[in-house]
Amino acid sequence: MQMAVDLNGISKDIIQARGNRFLRPLPKRLTGWGFPYEIWPQELKNEYAYNPKMAKKLLADAGYPNGFKRTLSLNFGRYAIT
Repeated sequence: MQMAVDLNGISKDIIQARGNRFLRPLPKRLTGWGFPYEIWPQELKNEYAYNPKMAKKLLADAGYPNGFKRTLSLNFGRYAIT
């Protein structure tokens, strides 16, 4: 599922919708809770990369050759995106 989600595109849309007043989900000063992306193994980076072609192949292999539709609702305090 991660390969089917364009995180960069979503982030850009949220920034535009909020007039560049984007609030990070976690403050920069909050450190030590995870591993920096730069040290992830390439195989893991590939799994998190936006790759719609591979996502479609994996869905077809899992028995969903035509994919499926879902509604996603996000709530950022005063800002909701559906």
